[in-house]
Amino acid sequence: MHIYLELASVTCLYFLLLTLVNNFSFRKLNIPPIKFRSPKVSILIPARDEERNIRACLDSLLKQDYTNYEILVMDDNSSDATASILREYQNAHPRIKAFTGKPLPPEWLGKHFACHQLAEKADGDFFMFTDADTTHQPKSVSWALTNLLHHKADFLSAYPRQTIGSLGEAIVVPCMYLATSLFLPVWMMLRCKNPLVSFAIGQFVVVRREVFKLAGGYEAIKDCLVDDISMVRNIKKAGFKTLFLDGKDFVTCRMYHGYGEAFRGFVKSLYAALDKSLVRLLAAIMLISATIILPLIILAKAWISGSGPVYLAALPVIIFLTMWTVSLVERRMPAYYALLYPAQFINLLAIAVVSAAQTGYGKGALWKRRLVK
Repeated sequence: MHIYLELASVTCLYFLLLTLVNNFSFRKLNIPPIKFRSPKVSILIPARDEERNIRACLDSLLKQDYTNYEILVMDDNSSDATASILREYQNAHPRIKAFTGKPLPPEWLGKHFACHQLAEKADGDFFMFTDADTTHQPKSVSWALTNLLHHKADFLSAYPRQTIGSLGEAIVVPCMYLATSLFLPVWMMLRCKNPLVSFAIGQFVVVRREVFKLAGGYEAIKDCLVDDISMVRNIKKAGFKTLFLDGKDFVTCRMYHGYGEAFRGFVKSLYAALDKSLVRLLAAIMLISATIILPLIILAKAWISGSGPVYLAALPVIIFLTMWTVSLVERRMPAYYALLYPAQFINLLAIAVVSAAQTGYGKGALWKRRLVK
């Protein structure tokens, strides 16, 4: 028991050190935006049933201090008022071009096909893919181009600042930060040529037009559930440089509204994020259980019984809680969200199992009236 708790403490200490190094790397790599006009940027937004979000997104993009850009939006066969809102904005703002998506081919996933159609209509030197539920500060585009050109990168993605409106969302959404808290060193992504050492968030992606085309664009990943990770890996495989930053000062997103929507959203993509590998799934479950959940159970049992390795069991719990607090606060989430980590990670294990059952071995997960598998 003592050896196990010591190993768990060492592992959690590694998580803490990686998080601190990554936070330092985010700050060091981040270059303040410079206002300039060229080259042309095509902002591409797929929109399916987004009447709740699309106005705020477009309003924020129309206020950019970067002048040489266009906004292309694809109504992906929405069943709500999205199409009429897009027509309204197109008529009022010459910079916006709205399109209606073609029927979805059976071999394509919905968002991917919408983005593919948008890319075919865009004529910018850079493509900026962003989601309809994002809002952008006026320097969002300038910041992205400044950093791409400064670092001589071909692809940039970033963490938007996530806003959360309910306890249910707070139990699910923070887990999106696991990659740079437990596994991936940020500073290596720009330098390492291995595609596995890369990361992206589809809410904010900027890529050189010619690089996007050479890497196969969305056609090369038309059936890959996690389009952001698949795209960045394809671009790195093709020999290009990718960059991942913290964009919390420039982009905001509320991914989901309520626990049910957040749970379903993670279910549709989590198993695919593990490359649909049962081995990786089991390894992730074992790692989270052994280093995050089990020490807390041992501590609670020892505390209640008044015997056992209370102080030794407390060590990995304290180290992990410190790491998780640092990670969430750096992303501008309330510090008390970190106290929810037992519920967050037990819930994450449930999501992983359901995701594997539905998208790996079942009929698929239902998302926005489409079956995703």
